[in-house]
Amino acid sequence: MPKTPTPAQQLERAAAMLQKLLSRAGHQLPADISREADDCMYMCRQVAEAAAQH
Repeated sequence: MPKTPTPAQQLERAAAMLQKLLSRAGHQLPADISREADDCMYMCRQVAEAAAQH
């Protein structure tokens, strides 16, 4: 039976998915959207790290 991922693991997975999408879209994305996605990815990782420490 697979173990349910923790919220931190789910956030880390979401950040990884965002990163993969960004790299696939590459230069096709407008700069502002790319920046916002980067910010979102960064926030996901920050929260995941904080959650993992508790």
